[in-house]
Amino acid sequence: LKSHVVKETSRLFEMINLDLCGPLSCTVNENLHLLNIVDDFTCFWLCFPGNSALTTSVLEKFILVISMFSSLDKIRVNDADEIS
Repeated sequence: LKSHVVKETSRLFEMINLDLCGPLSCTVNENLHLLNIVDDFTCFWLCFPGNSALTTSVLEKFILVISMFSSLDKIRVNDADEIS
């Protein structure tokens, strides 16, 4: 495995971790995917169900989080380095 040196965060929503899970079993609301957003500093989870893994659907939820917590500096995604 390739290791990465990651600086520790010092404030709320300085860096978040993103993971898109699915397709999962369909819910009564026809959701098949789950977008998980985790704050690196507090380990606070935000989970958004969705019926599509399309970029527009994921971006809509991501923009909601950005508007709520505007102090975001970095994003870490599954199997990828940090994105500034």
